[in-house]
Amino acid sequence: MANSIINVGQTGSGKTHFVITKIIPNAKNIICFDLYGNEYNLEGFTTINRISEYKGGKARLIHNESIHDEINDLVSEMLKDLKKLKNVTFVFEDATIFLNSQRDETVKTLLINKRHYNMSFVWLFHTLSEIPPYIFKASTALRLGKTKDMKNAILSKFRGEENIIKAYEKIQISSDLRANVFIKI
Repeated sequence: MANSIINVGQTGSGKTHFVITKIIPNAKNIICFDLYGNEYNLEGFTTINRISEYKGGKARLIHNESIHDEINDLVSEMLKDLKKLKNVTFVFEDATIFLNSQRDETVKTLLINKRHYNMSFVWLFHTLSEIPPYIFKASTALRLGKTKDMKNAILSKFRGEENIIKAYEKIQISSDLRANVFIKI
């Protein structure tokens, strides 16, 4: 089933742990875009430098400077090649790196077409304020951990989304850095 899950929390809040314990075990085919190669160095994972190298199963896509001088080149190629995949879960570790105004239309197209190609996406962000509205609107769930968002920014951005505002408030007062709430949206 095609999904788009937003996974939000500050460093140390358990975003990657959630992917490793909840997403990866349930995915037959998964690619984790691990830009710097410091996450998802897991048993059973192959390392690839281009999506065209993916042969199924579990893989992490990392930046290799001998192939792509600039990270932007890798991201542009990756977004173009994502359109060719089917039946894969794709994890955007630190999704903010991939998103800019030049890529919005490409990402929107991926989200619109996800069900046609049975693609699922997991977007990791450090703050709620970083989530573009089009990703929020196209997503099916939000895993919300502790963030450094300012309350007024959240009240403004998520006006009318009482379940998110209440979850944000609950998480923020918790003394547990890894406190989180899973919300269907």
